[in-house]
Amino acid sequence: MASFSASRAAVVLGDVIAIDFGATAPTVANWNQISSSTLSISDLQRLSDGALTGVGVTVTISGTNGDYVKNAAPSVGLGSTDVSIYDDHLAANDLSGPDFITVTYSGLDDSLSYTLTGGMARSGNTSAFEQTYTVDGIDYDYTGTTGVDAYAAYAGLSSSGGVLSFTVSDFSDTDLASISQMSLTVVPEPSSAALLGLAGFVLFRRRRA
Repeated sequence: MASFSASRAAVVLGDVIAIDFGATAPTVANWNQISSSTLSISDLQRLSDGALTGVGVTVTISGTNGDYVKNAAPSVGLGSTDVSIYDDHLAANDLSGPDFITVTYSGLDDSLSYTLTGGMARSGNTSAFEQTYTVDGIDYDYTGTTGVDAYAAYAGLSSSGGVLSFTVSDFSDTDLASISQMSLTVVPEPSSAALLGLAGFVLFRRRRA
């Protein structure tokens, strides 16, 4: 393991850090949990064996925050389809909008490359569910509807000073930003692709300037 410092963490190639954003504690092992009452974790555990990584995470949320149980199971997984992970989610839901959720990882190794995988899909939602992920300075808009998984993988990401952030925000008139689950995977080398879409499960629309 590498020694921990501001930009050097105890993560190595292949490590996965998984986070459940919701009020219901995961019933499977080694999932970190962030809810509206606990919006930071200073030492995240590794999914494979529960070992501490020296990586921290902080969430900031605008508007009215809360945990909601109205999420659909993903057809593409993040290591588990356990209901305690996918069913609930963290949400910013201020009708006066706009709404934002920002997730910031710290203590990462700047020499490594990372893939973020996750999202959320509303169960029983009969209208378009629209929000934007801003990852590495690029906006990705998607629309999720009933039976559609609004999940995706963002690859080839790098930290700067040990920090990597992404933001979830509402767009159109949905007045809701939310996230159910997310994994951070340490990959061998940066990818030339900023986004790997999960075909058949999510529709992306690149936001125009």
